[in-house]
Amino acid sequence: MVAFKQVDVFTRRGFFGNPVAVVLDGAGLDGAELGANACIAAWLAAHERLPAPEYRASQGREMGRDGIVTLRVDGDGVWLGGHSRTLIDGRIRLRD
Repeated sequence: MVAFKQVDVFTRRGFFGNPVAVVLDGAGLDGAELGANACIAAWLAAHERLPAPEYRASQGREMGRDGIVTLRVDGDGVWLGGHSRTLIDGRIRLRD
């Protein structure tokens, strides 16, 4: 399990923006694991819209750094594997 905090973005009022999960300690995780592909796969599965039980997705295309990840959804959860490149590394300070 990865610890995360849900925050609202694009707003100054709580519960009025877009909810985003922020990983509190991403040490040891790569960009493929921190991307939204696994969350999207879980949503697609919950809404019975998966293209297939196992499929490939690309990320980073708009930045000229295509990465391909393979996703598999089964009764145990969402599985993700692939390769990625770190383009930006840093920290985000969250206010309470």
